[in-house]
Amino acid sequence: MIKNIFPYLISALVCSNSLAQLQFEVPITVSDGESDQVLTIGIHPDGSEANNDLDSFAPPSPPGGIFDAVIKVPYQTERYFKKILDNELTQKTFYLDNRPGGAQTEITLNWDNEELSDRFEFLIDDGTDSDIINMKEVNSHTYTPAVHPTFGSILPVTLTLDPVLDLLPAPELVSPRDRARDVGINPRLRWNRVDEATTYRLQAAEDNEFDHLVFTADDIPDTSYVLSGLHHSTTYFWRAAASGENGYGEWSEAFYFETIAEPVHPTEYIYVPAGDNIQVEFETYGLFFSGNVSAGGEVAVSVYDSAPYGGNLPEGVPGISDLYIEITGNVEFSGGVIGIPISMLPAGFSPSESVWLKRTLSGDDWNNIGGEVADGFLVSMVPFDSFSEFAFGEVISTSVNTDQNLPSGYMLHQNYPN
Repeated sequence: MIKNIFPYLISALVCSNSLAQLQFEVPITVSDGESDQVLTIGIHPDGSEANNDLDSFAPPSPPGGIFDAVIKVPYQTERYFKKILDNELTQKTFYLDNRPGGAQTEITLNWDNEELSDRFEFLIDDGTDSDIINMKEVNSHTYTPAVHPTFGSILPVTLTLDPVLDLLPAPELVSPRDRARDVGINPRLRWNRVDEATTYRLQAAEDNEFDHLVFTADDIPDTSYVLSGLHHSTTYFWRAAASGENGYGEWSEAFYFETIAEPVHPTEYIYVPAGDNIQVEFETYGLFFSGNVSAGGEVAVSVYDSAPYGGNLPEGVPGISDLYIEITGNVEFSGGVIGIPISMLPAGFSPSESVWLKRTLSGDDWNNIGGEVADGFLVSMVPFDSFSEFAFGEVISTSVNTDQNLPSGYMLHQNYPN
């Protein structure tokens, strides 16, 4: 006999801050009129989406034609008689997989309504014309599910905080912009501040369902976070949520971006020491950096031979190079200057009609930081105080209004050991 499968959806909405120690279990007896099976769902601070010591695996399904009911975790193959999830704010979903011996079988659920948690509403919507069932008012429910030939039918039992807490709205994502390309492999993700938010949570994944997470973090105090170690030429999805006095609110709309391809040269790492008027030279393209370094550290330099994606050009700069440079690191400095030998400028770029362009992140607008030829180098003219992305722009005039002077000795090149 072909068995029909009836997955029962049971959800719980909980709040991690106000319910940090919440724990309870709800035994539900599922019956097809011939045999019973007790399936237990619950919430506990140490619960998880995966199997742990609080869960009991269900044994193999009984022989065909005999009633079977188990819990299945979404996107996993584990089968349970008992499943306990954690206190995190999310929709707690259990799939009660009921397998009766024949189609159109009447199903009965039984529970002890005096044992239900006072912190929640327990509601059943069986998908029929009957009213939604409040589990605190009755102790059983019987219905005949409409059987789909492949998927069976779904019975949602939703556990919701009573009263419902006032949660914060989702933050708006800022950068990288949605569908951005050529994003660095260590991007800073930014989102807008939410009023009354104390912290934020962040997730990044390789799929839009966030089943395959590459990063997750809670209690982020700021509205930005740097991811590190992403893969080249890979698409990533990301989202954020805000937390207030009642816990985390809804996830934001997900954005996605594609990371940059492998650089044309291996990434170069060099240590930049602290000090005034520090000058270091990189082997990559003969680049040099000069600045007043308050906190030294390691710097990574990558050069790409493709046009940078997105970002408006500044006024007076009609074109941008098909070569750009990414510099990242934990160095703190001011009065930054960057230079490159004019022999290394991209083909077609005249030293006298070229300027340095800088932006903070792939997709952001470019800023003209000027260009002056000195001792065979194209040197930037507007000091900067952070590393990011650099490219070359074509201009008619290279004059840039600035009252800043280059740090003395900026043409002194000195390599420091890694």
